[in-house]
Amino acid sequence: MSDNNTDFIKITDIENTKTIKKPWGHEKWIADGAPDFKYALKEIMIRTSFQSSIQFHEYKHETTYVKSGKGYLYYNENPIDIKKFNAQEYSDEEIQDFVQNMKKIEIASGKIYHIKPGIIHRVEAVTDLTFIESSTIELDDVIRINDQWGRTAGKIETEHVNMKKFRDFYKEQKHRLDFIKPLSKGIVLNNNYLLNTEYSFAKELLDNGCKQVWHKNTDVPNKVNLRYVDENHLLKFKKFDTYKFDDKSFDTIIAFETIQYDENPEEKINEYYKLLNNSGVLIISTLNKNKLDVNSSSPDTSNEFSKNSFMELLKKNFSTVDLFSQRNTLDKDTMKDLPLVENPMSKLKNVAKNVLLKLDPNSNFYKLHLQKTVLNIREKQQKNYFNLQNPTFVPIPYENAHSPLYFIAVCRKK
Repeated sequence: MSDNNTDFIKITDIENTKTIKKPWGHEKWIADGAPDFKYALKEIMIRTSFQSSIQFHEYKHETTYVKSGKGYLYYNENPIDIKKFNAQEYSDEEIQDFVQNMKKIEIASGKIYHIKPGIIHRVEAVTDLTFIESSTIELDDVIRINDQWGRTAGKIETEHVNMKKFRDFYKEQKHRLDFIKPLSKGIVLNNNYLLNTEYSFAKELLDNGCKQVWHKNTDVPNKVNLRYVDENHLLKFKKFDTYKFDDKSFDTIIAFETIQYDENPEEKINEYYKLLNNSGVLIISTLNKNKLDVNSSSPDTSNEFSKNSFMELLKKNFSTVDLFSQRNTLDKDTMKDLPLVENPMSKLKNVAKNVLLKLDPNSNFYKLHLQKTVLNIREKQQKNYFNLQNPTFVPIPYENAHSPLYFIAVCRKK
């Protein structure tokens, strides 16, 4: 404990507070309620164009001060009847009426609003929106009426568990999604671990022609979500608390950074194999165990694979396995042999400069006839050298000289 901290006072910085990643941004928990506090205090940031779930609280009172940014607050003026809601006595039409008739006000820096129990509300960010929220201590008291990420009521435990994420995480996910879209078809199973990307993945895959996208979070046994497009071209969502898939149920299975968290990876690959139909495809990724220069924001106890151990695991079941690299750099031994970029005309200039300067003191001939060519050659060399040294987000076919942060494998039964 710091010299500035005692049993009666604790002094810290905002950077040292607990940060909870959300699909729309993040929360910093400055004071997290019982047992240390009789209140809760958060700094909340919602990213541009994102919005919170439509929700209300059964017990919690909130007061919010907008620190920066612009957005909208949607709310009902009168509280929902919580006892009636808990007894499931509201019809779907009545709930939808609450949602459709919410009022809308603009919020910006300096705005303050108070939310009492039973008030249905949502916040939408026009620009990055940061606000300070003070509340009573019931932090898991969240009843979500509508949530585009499929989150249910209460505290989302998986948002509070550390896993390995790296700088530019969402950028790498975007390129990975572009990579899998042409490979994904028919009925898809998307497995993940502690990530809130199921809505965006499902929507992209459905827009690209897939029939159904099932989602399973591997740390929540048996619970699955389903998204599909109905005959009216509307995106539909269903959730199942218990569900068991039959063999050969899927055309495509996607499993990004899940296999290293399984207690029995070989058993999991066997399961994927059985769930795929005869022409099915498994697209699976893992961290590279041998990557030494990673920059993880949150260490964990997962078991990554080397290239050889990953391929050995997959080839026990799948006859064809194509391996790809993501966020790749060359290995250090290869990098040592690369020549440094230098001016391609430097030797010629060293030999001829005295003659050229005597004949053309103002370098007019060089500027007119040589400069453009020299600059183009230099630019190409610098670009190639930069690409060899720096990680690429687009997955590329694996080569022995690669040292990627991630391995992505495309596995076919035949």
